[in-house]
Amino acid sequence: MTSIFILIKSALKNLLANKLRCFLTILGISFGIAAVIATLGATTGTKQQINEDIALLGTDILMVYTYPKSVEILHIPLRESDADIIRNMCPSVKDVTAITDGTRPVKYGRKALHLTIKGVTPNYSTIRDYKAQKGRFFSKEDDASYALVCTLGASAKNKLFGKASPVGKNIIVGTGASRVILKVIGVMEEKSGGLEGGTIKDDRIYVPFKTTSKIVLGSDDVYFLAQATGEDRIREAGSEIVFFLKSKRPTIEVYSQKELIDLNRDILNKLSLSGIILTIICLSIGGIGIMNIMLVSVIERKREIGIRKSIGAKRRDILKQFLAESIIISLLGGILGVLLGIFLNGFVISRIVGWPAPVSVGLIIQVLSFSACVGLFSGIFPAQRAARLDPIEALRSL
Repeated sequence: MTSIFILIKSALKNLLANKLRCFLTILGISFGIAAVIATLGATTGTKQQINEDIALLGTDILMVYTYPKSVEILHIPLRESDADIIRNMCPSVKDVTAITDGTRPVKYGRKALHLTIKGVTPNYSTIRDYKAQKGRFFSKEDDASYALVCTLGASAKNKLFGKASPVGKNIIVGTGASRVILKVIGVMEEKSGGLEGGTIKDDRIYVPFKTTSKIVLGSDDVYFLAQATGEDRIREAGSEIVFFLKSKRPTIEVYSQKELIDLNRDILNKLSLSGIILTIICLSIGGIGIMNIMLVSVIERKREIGIRKSIGAKRRDILKQFLAESIIISLLGGILGVLLGIFLNGFVISRIVGWPAPVSVGLIIQVLSFSACVGLFSGIFPAQRAARLDPIEALRSL
């Protein structure tokens, strides 16, 4: 154990002899690690958020939306009026709600957060079996009159108001000229039954659909949640919706909860794979940097190597010395990168996307372990080159 501490102390001393070069190498590795942490953290947060959204749907609910598939197929987005076609023409559909959403800065007092604004029609609460535990959900009259009111998800209420009652108070949504003041008229109940069990964190703010599309978000983008007449009619309901809307909306897609879970898993697996590839690329570039400075270090320290070998140092001693230095450089870059990545996820990315971008202990351990391995493999060639130097030739070359 004592020999390990001596080895680490000696390695740090040699690295500090070239502070700037060492710092720049560490910085290069840390940026790569930070990018990896930020990417994988954002992917994990997105996965959790989408899973919660899907879990909230229910087994008798279909999601209906359009998206541009290719330049050959004309993309015509859904409109609120399409909900009436679904409601009136599809016998297997019990009801349908139009939805538009987006992330906006929300402020109450000194608290300012980025939260999801969800514009929905009043029947959303019934379709989702999602009731207000305090106050009320907005009515048809609120939607028709473009009322500046909102109902908070339980998690959004806790974040903005803590234990205080928000009913009757005003929140500010947006900034500058797009700023809108909304009156809180209710708080939704805590919704349980997520895909992994427990309580779903509903940090959304529910606003009447017309108010959202014309005033708060100013967006015509819309999708639907359609409730089938029963779980056993879910497939028929989807077929009917496609049949009656396909001619008007060629790019229409209809998904059930199970189909969305499978689609989500496939997409996020691809994102995770992209994160792994990014990790390999970033750390490989960092490894090349480590190998470069270690090779330069071998050339600069030929005299030191020659003297150590001439007084009895063995090849394995020189090998261990240079490997220790390369691993320490890589680990220091990894640690700095992890700290930078956690900062980016906690204070930048989570604010931009509007939901947490968590960094797990397991991810940190994996990244640091891989970082140490990169340092080890990057240092093998320079260390072997140093260990094989002939002491007489090393001393003669200076």
